[in-house]
Amino acid sequence: MLNNPIHTMRQVVLLALICSSIKPMSYENCLASVIRSPHLLALNIRSFNERHPYIGIPTTALAISSLVSPISITITQDVLRLLKNPIQLIDYRIPTCLCLAGASMLVCLAARELHVQEEEAHLSNQLCWQAEDGDLGAVKELLYTKRVNPRCRNTSSGYVGNSPLHHAASRGHMPIIDELLRAGADINARTLNEWTPLMHMVDSRNIKDDNHEQIIREFLKRKPDIEARNAWQDNALLMACRKINGIGAFPLLEAGAQVDVKDQDGRTPLYWARETKNEILAKALLAREAK
Repeated sequence: MLNNPIHTMRQVVLLALICSSIKPMSYENCLASVIRSPHLLALNIRSFNERHPYIGIPTTALAISSLVSPISITITQDVLRLLKNPIQLIDYRIPTCLCLAGASMLVCLAARELHVQEEEAHLSNQLCWQAEDGDLGAVKELLYTKRVNPRCRNTSSGYVGNSPLHHAASRGHMPIIDELLRAGADINARTLNEWTPLMHMVDSRNIKDDNHEQIIREFLKRKPDIEARNAWQDNALLMACRKINGIGAFPLLEAGAQVDVKDQDGRTPLYWARETKNEILAKALLAREAK
C-alpha cells in the first residue's frame, strides 16, 4: 500500500510517461487523463478486457477495487513489478490496460490519502479549539473516542503549529491541561516560533488577573522547562517582567528561574522591572542578586 502522497504522484507521472510511450498519445494528455479521469480509464480497461479476456480478469478486479474501496486493493505481482520498476512496461510490454489500472489505483490512493489528511487536520483543529474553550467533555471524546493525537498541531490560519496544550495554557484551563498531559501531550511542545505552553500561559491576556499567578503556580508543579527560549531568545521570566503588572514573575522566581538571563537585545529581567516601574518586582530580583 502506498501512503506517501509525493511518492504516489511521482508514480502517476511515471505511468503517464509510460502510457505515452506505448500509445499514440502525448505525455501531457496521458498525464491529464491519469489525474482527471480515473473512472474513464477504468472504462477503457473494461473495453480492453472485453477484447482480450485472457488478460482481463486481474486488471478488471484491480480497477474496480481501486475505484470502490482503495483500502481493499490487492496488488498483483505484475502491478508490484510495475511500481518497483516502471521501465519494465517498455521492456516486457506489459499490457496497456495494466498500466491504466495502476494509474487508476494510484490516483485513488492519492485522493484517499488527501481525504485522510484533511480529516485528521479537521479533528486536530477541533481538539485545539475545544481545549481553548475549556470543554473537558469534548476534549475527552476527541482524545479517547476519535483517537486524536494529543500532540497534534493546529492548521488554522494564524495558529499553525500550536498544540492543544498551547491553546489550553493560553486560557489557564488546568483540567484540560492535566487531561492532555495524561493522554501524552508534550508539556514543553514548541510552536513555529519556539513558544512553549508556559510562555503562552505567562504572556496571556485571557486569564483573569486575580487567579493568573495561582494558575501559573499549579502549572509549574507539572515541571515544565522554565528556562526554555523562543525564537527571540525570550523565556517565561523575561516575558513576565516585561509586563506592566509583572504577573507570572513571582511564581517563576519561586520555582528557581534564573534572574540574569538576557533577551536578544541584552536586557535582563531587572532591566524590564525597572522599565515598567515595578519596584516590588525589582526588589525581589535584587534580593536574588539580579543585575
